[in-house]
Order: sequence, then structure tokens, then C-alpha cells
Amino acid sequence: MKELTLSILSITYWTDSTTVLTWLQSQSCRYKVFVGARVADIQEMTEGSVWRYVNSRDNPADDITRGLNLSQFLGHNRWSHGPTFLHQDEAFWPAIPDISSSDDSAELRKVTFCGHISVPSDPCLPDISTFSNFSELLEASVRARHGAATASNPTAEDYKQAELALFRRVQRDCFPEEFDLLASQKSVPTNSRLLTLAPEYDQESLLIHVGGRLRRCDCIQSCLTLIITSPS
Repeated sequence: MKELTLSILSITYWTDSTTVLTWLQSQSCRYKVFVGARVADIQEMTEGSVWRYVNSRDNPADDITRGLNLSQFLGHNRWSHGPTFLHQDEAFWPAIPDISSSDDSAELRKVTFCGHISVPSDPCLPDISTFSNFSELLEASVRARHGAATASNPTAEDYKQAELALFRRVQRDCFPEEFDLLASQKSVPTNSRLLTLAPEYDQESLLIHVGGRLRRCDCIQSCLTLIITSPS
């Protein structure tokens, strides 16, 4: 077309396949890789143009497959001059068929559902909002974590682990982004409200603590570091 001296006002492409017409009028991502990639290429190269359908009877490109001899091609025929309907008004062009049911299901991608379910980090813990003081919450947490069989005689370690689990629940609920970043040994965002506390993630307690130089002291770490919680 670059060599033509005529001004091209519009371009119409033709196909004798209703399946291809369906593909070109759909999103390429609906199809498997082989078909989808080629549909995407054709859609990009013919963007802004019109695709129409021509049946095999009126398609001159099929003449070469119908056993015509050379003399028939050399004469005045539609192979060299185009089909008759192209010399007429568009109103006489082949009608566009209904292609709503022409989709080739064999080439469609399989629909895959990808769901995401969020569950508490420790589903055994009770609902914190239903308790008025920490002592009752801690007692309920020990019972919930260990069951009725052992809750009658809990140990100091039971209370300690229940308390740590409660703090983890609070930190995950109040600082989810910071908790995940620090647990992955990454820095918190510069706009984080925890930034001024120099937060550090403790691999033993699995909690965020207030950072600082005191952590380098030869003292019991639990006495030197503060667990970060939300004021609310």
C-alpha cells in the first residue's frame, strides 16, 4: 500500500471462516497460547480496519483449489479482477453471519478460579473485643489453646505462650504490612508510624520489639526490649 499513489480511505479484510471471525472479534487472552498469540498479532496489525465474511462460493482465493487450468486463470476472471460483489455498493456485499455460537471451545483457555482466604494467625485465640480486662482474656486464651482437659492446671509456660500469641494477634491486626516486612527481614516504609521506634523483629518470640542500643547489653533481653502494641 505504501507504493500506491491513491489515497486509501478505509481497509476491509475478508475471511471465509466464521471461527476466525469470532476469534478476531474477541479478546486474544481467552484462547490458548498458539491461537491467542496469532490473534493478538492480527488484531494489532489490522487495528482500525474492518473484518468481514465471504463464503467459499464467492471467495476467489479458493479458485486455485478447484482444479482450474492455466487458461482459465489467464482470461477475464475473478482471480485477477476480484469477486463481482466488490464492484457493487456495500449494500450488496455478503451479509455478516451470526457468529455468536461459532466459538471454538477447543481453543478456549480453561477457566481457573484462584481464591484467597484469610484466617487468624492463631485461630484458637478468643475474640479480644469481648473481654474487658487482660487477665480474663489471658485465662480464656490458655483454655482455648490447650482445651478443657489441661486448662484446670496450666503452667507458667502456658501463660507465657498464650500472652505471646495474643501480642502476635494484636500486631498482625494493627500493623499487618510492617509485621510481614520485618518478619521477612525487610525495612518498614518511611511513612510507617512505627519508624521512630526503630522496630525489630525477634525470631524467638516472633514479635516486633522497640529497637535501640540497649539490645546489645548483657542483660535479660525481655527486660530491655518493649513489645510494640497499638494504643487502641
